[in-house]
Amino acid sequence: MFYKLSQTIGLKDVDKNCKVKNVAILEMLENAAGGHSDAVGYGMLDIDNTGITFVLLDWYVRVLDRPGYSEDLTVSTWGRPEKRMMSLIRDYELRDSNDKLRALATSRWVIIDMNRHRITRVTPEILDAFGAEEKQVFETDPMIKIDRPKAATSGIPEAEPELMGTSIIGRSALDLVGHVHNIKYIDMAEDMMPADIWAQAPFDNFRIHYRKEITEGEKISFKYSFIDNLKHEIRMENEAGELNAAVRMWNTPLT
Repeated sequence: MFYKLSQTIGLKDVDKNCKVKNVAILEMLENAAGGHSDAVGYGMLDIDNTGITFVLLDWYVRVLDRPGYSEDLTVSTWGRPEKRMMSLIRDYELRDSNDKLRALATSRWVIIDMNRHRITRVTPEILDAFGAEEKQVFETDPMIKIDRPKAATSGIPEAEPELMGTSIIGRSALDLVGHVHNIKYIDMAEDMMPADIWAQAPFDNFRIHYRKEITEGEKISFKYSFIDNLKHEIRMENEAGELNAAVRMWNTPLT
């Protein structure tokens, strides 16, 4: 099932150049995903009946032609199962009023059994409800595992991540279950990026990998790395040194 949601870019969605911000793109994609789930009976208000909820693990977004203020856009989204049926892949296309493709995105979700509080498989019933599609926006999976920074493919060793600062998480960042909202991570990463790197924004490719939820009052460290001589990464770690999330941004149009 292909689900479509029309949206208009508002003032809060644009930067100083009147171009849509990456966080606003994520909000559009999130709204479309939520609308799709609501439409097929697996939305937030259906949890008491279904006994399951969806947890986001990864985003990857590529902007092809950045839209601007007041443009009317349509987000199309659809689901397809990961091969082992342990996660659901959701793809997206963002098109303008002339049907021009402006951005592509993909995401990976796991299903949580609310009674057992554990990850469960994607069942045939869930696939039937969402109407799994074969279409995918990227030929290869761009969501490779993010762990500790490794040696660059060029053979040039990477520097240790640089501590950019720490922050105590406040209430305004939280979602309805008390965790930092998914789209807030890119705002936090941009706030902690070195000024000379941020001068290269907006980044037309970005990836968010979620490892461990962040809650109110946690002290989070933000560490910057230059990955593979190409990607800028902000790692978010708790006081125990555990990785909560990693955000990567870059401008070269890679697959």
